[in-house]
Amino acid sequence: MFFAENGGCSAFCGGQGGLLGGLGMSQGGCGRSDGIMRCQGSRQWAIDQFGKAALGDVRRTRRLIAVAAMMATRPEASLPKQMVDWSDIKAAYRLFDCDAVTFETVAQPHYDRRHDCGSEQCLIISDTTEINFTKHRDIPGLGFLGKGQGYGFLLHSALMLSEDGQVLGLAGQKLICRRRQVKEPKRTRTQSLRQPRESQLWTQVIDAVGRPPAQSQWVHVADRGADNFEVFDHCQRQSCDWIIRARDLNRKLLCDLEKRCSLREFRTQLQIVGTYSLPIRFRARRARDAARPAHQARLQVSIGRCQMPPPRLLPPELKREQPEPICMQIVWVEELNPPDPAAAVNWVLYTSLPVTTWQEAQRVIQGYQQRWQIEEWHKCLKTGCRVTSRQLQTRERLEPLIALLSVQAVRLLSLKHLSREHPDVPARKHVPEVHLEVLSRHLRRPPNRWTIDAFVREVAGLGGFLKRKHDGHPGWQTIWDGWQQLIRLVEGYQLAQPPPKCG
Repeated sequence: MFFAENGGCSAFCGGQGGLLGGLGMSQGGCGRSDGIMRCQGSRQWAIDQFGKAALGDVRRTRRLIAVAAMMATRPEASLPKQMVDWSDIKAAYRLFDCDAVTFETVAQPHYDRRHDCGSEQCLIISDTTEINFTKHRDIPGLGFLGKGQGYGFLLHSALMLSEDGQVLGLAGQKLICRRRQVKEPKRTRTQSLRQPRESQLWTQVIDAVGRPPAQSQWVHVADRGADNFEVFDHCQRQSCDWIIRARDLNRKLLCDLEKRCSLREFRTQLQIVGTYSLPIRFRARRARDAARPAHQARLQVSIGRCQMPPPRLLPPELKREQPEPICMQIVWVEELNPPDPAAAVNWVLYTSLPVTTWQEAQRVIQGYQQRWQIEEWHKCLKTGCRVTSRQLQTRERLEPLIALLSVQAVRLLSLKHLSREHPDVPARKHVPEVHLEVLSRHLRRPPNRWTIDAFVREVAGLGGFLKRKHDGHPGWQTIWDGWQQLIRLVEGYQLAQPPPKCG
């Protein structure tokens, strides 16, 4: 993600300086104490992501860049800790209080960079999460969550990845507040389709992402919440492909000879193309099962082709279009002889991608397996950036802050992949000498032979990673905690040096 021989980066998380620019480490400077100069890499990143924000005044855009750069150095901290002094804090509060600074205007420059992804095929992983501010119930304008016990926002996001899983950025988002719960009269299905529905979040974000550029292919990947004829229709109208897990095995499909049968019945007509093994981590249902080890699941893959007819009842806007049945492929993945039948793997995937061979089926399965990355992004947003701990007192101030933190969370997610993409590259090619020197002195270990993988593991060790051989790769959270420790060590080392001459 951040490895570039000539200092370049990915289209979304770009910035100058390779690893330095991506992680927001300081390159030194002229000794100024303001937040922008203390982190040159973060400023360049902020310019790349927010420099084209249309906020009605160029001074607001400059302030957004300055605030984003200072927040990037400590994304988990509160605003007073992220800013340098009281004037910066007041400027940030005024920025978020401005009517022109909204969720959409802050994040739109980042979304617009999706057309520069430079990849022939991209996966767009979509899902919805709750931003829960229940402990701050005095914030006006927020909606209810769950069955009414929660209080906050619903955030639907589309995370863009390259085909090999490299994080590129956010392609689009939608932030809403549910209406307050009131007792409403019962409606018929037809009446409900005429009202705004939460399921429209999927189609709204698909339309906001739009069509892929020429010579590119965008594939929308989603879990069972997107199993909706409207979602497939909107993907098709935007010239995008999809991989979506089926929710209802009783859905009626058009099979051979245009006979209608349920998806469950269609299972017998599928062609078995192969099997493969997948390590499955056991999820304990009871306390006594907690020590049960993971197992190697044997999965059987079957494929077939069908048509999905439009449902009998359609919302008015779709009914006017008179949609035709949509042709798609089915990839059915099921576990053979599972140790726990109730927890067996059983994926039924709808896709518009061609699937006639075992290799093409594998490509679809691998695309769906990337869906977990948006759950990691949610964790970065909530745990890494601590979005639910923000104490701004109005909905209008919280919305642009959530947009800014959403882009920050993309950077945190990228940290997890640093040591996996180019593990054997010498660390000196991408890491400033001062950081290697400070870390080696702290660990009392020479850095001469450190690769990127070894360097990241040592940094993660500062954040609590044990560095044992069987521990695997460090997670983004321990890496980020280690970076914070290293940044403080470097800042202390630089403060002890004579100030450089300017001019």
